[in-house]
Amino acid sequence: MLQYTVLFHVASSVPEVLIPVFVLITLLGDAVLLFAVLSVLYWLAPESIPDARRIAITIVGLAVAALAVTLTIKSVTAVPRPPTVPEAPLWLPEFATTLIRSETAIDGYGFPSGHAIAATVFYGGFALLLRVWTRRRRWLAAGAFIFAVGLSRVVIQVHNPIDVVAGIGLGVVLLVFTAQFVLQPDRSLSPMPLFILAGAIAVAGLVVSTSQGHPREATQAAVSIGTALGGVLVWMRYGTQAVFAPPLRLRELAIVLPLTGGLWITAYSVSLPIVVTIFLSAAAIGCIILAPLFAGWVQKNPVSSNVDA
Repeated sequence: MLQYTVLFHVASSVPEVLIPVFVLITLLGDAVLLFAVLSVLYWLAPESIPDARRIAITIVGLAVAALAVTLTIKSVTAVPRPPTVPEAPLWLPEFATTLIRSETAIDGYGFPSGHAIAATVFYGGFALLLRVWTRRRRWLAAGAFIFAVGLSRVVIQVHNPIDVVAGIGLGVVLLVFTAQFVLQPDRSLSPMPLFILAGAIAVAGLVVSTSQGHPREATQAAVSIGTALGGVLVWMRYGTQAVFAPPLRLRELAIVLPLTGGLWITAYSVSLPIVVTIFLSAAAIGCIILAPLFAGWVQKNPVSSNVDA
């Protein structure tokens, strides 16, 4: 642990020329990007990944639980981020400078690192649940991604080393929970325990963040509650049917991706009443789960291009 922390301290003083590289690496732990990847994987359900749809929705549940844990602890501890902000190299084009500033000049609380816990449950979740490659190769790949994302958060000076270590540790706890209560001996999966866990933690987080006057964390709690509630209700009713529905085609994907993304990003980014945020988040996860059923209906009932006289 001491060597790990020293390494992060050394990383926080890397030359500014490497900052753009680590900004790109840190995007591998961005919640919006990971949520989009999971949604597309769920919708496409590639045959090369056995049980891809259940795996994707289970990791969505993991991600929501990770968000709930992160916002709750941040509301309780209220630990500030590092005071320094790295400078973007002057030779970079404007769009790259804007991206770097968007990833480094951020406010809010720092403990634990949301990117670190998100990367841990995302890449670790795939290592735990996938049945491709060998187990050793999956965990080595996952560990490399988790370490890279965690290191990048210190390099771009938005987290202290302890924030990253705590985030990874909390992600590991959620993976252990998944292995014990979600992954069955016959390899069957259900996201229900994770959605229920996420909802319970998020309710506690909403109470704490509201009482402490932390509006950003309160919004994140409402998003977690809505996503967990929608996940439980819709999966309970339609999950089995959705698993066996056909994959989405490109034109269907072009409709549902911006729709669900718009709902979730609006709930996450716009200051709205708590009830509205919960509703939008529940609608977003409901659309994600139900999209294959809608696509299946469309594929079985194509709209005729011929107009009867």
